[in-house]
Amino acid sequence: MGIGHCSPLSNAKRKLPPGSPQSTSAKRRKPRLRISSLPNDILSSITSKLSLKEAARTSILSSQWRRVWLCRAYIDLSHHTVLSESDKERSWTGPRGFIFNELPATLPRLEMLSLSCTQLEKVDSVSRLSKFRSLHHLILNWTISDSARGTTDILDLGCLLEAAPFMEKLELHMVMDHFLHKRYCHEDGELRSLPSCPHSHLSLVHISGFIGEKDQLELALHILHNAAVLKALKIDPWPRTANPVRARVKSENRLASGWSVALEFLCKDDHRNVVSVLEDVGE
Repeated sequence: MGIGHCSPLSNAKRKLPPGSPQSTSAKRRKPRLRISSLPNDILSSITSKLSLKEAARTSILSSQWRRVWLCRAYIDLSHHTVLSESDKERSWTGPRGFIFNELPATLPRLEMLSLSCTQLEKVDSVSRLSKFRSLHHLILNWTISDSARGTTDILDLGCLLEAAPFMEKLELHMVMDHFLHKRYCHEDGELRSLPSCPHSHLSLVHISGFIGEKDQLELALHILHNAAVLKALKIDPWPRTANPVRARVKSENRLASGWSVALEFLCKDDHRNVVSVLEDVGE
């Protein structure tokens, strides 16, 4: 009885010549996965796990990656995350120039922005400001100290209506961290007003730390008069910012001043019944 001879390659995979149909189909079954072929939402999720500087570096990978890192849900632009130690000693454009010119130009599709600052220089020309054309929600935490109060005009923030034409929600949380407090009264002269700036999207506004100072009242009136679709203007004498609050800020006299000024001067101009003034600090 003869014994059949088995070739050593009989049980092994046969090599297929290049270009054969079987070879082509095998290649198709094993496509190479390229990270650039992933959907943008997945790429954004990947860059959101990186530090801000690392995420920004991905913009040089390809044209597709150029703006992916800008789509992350949260971007911390504090000096701790952006500047090196040597950069912190350099001069820069100032808070107002950075907020109203550099940010809109760099992040044109920014929808929500939260800022914390201690000073904002005077706005010289609203017409030169860049526009936040995609911004819907702005949160501004502003601590105003003794040294800054003399050069600070809160009414300047009226330019926000011009700079963010599609903004729907505005939160302005102030800490009036200075010793000299002057409640507005008629003897302080007429209230100033900015040029009319109708805004057709702003519907919700929350102003906290309102202690009845003249420029605070002027800003609130500017918003009330120009926000055409305003549904709620919430005035809160209590400071709601996350910054430390000193004892003088918590003065019951200041809280009472904010409450009485809002009722006397702001509610009087509220013909749409949209203003609410919080009296209880626990609200």
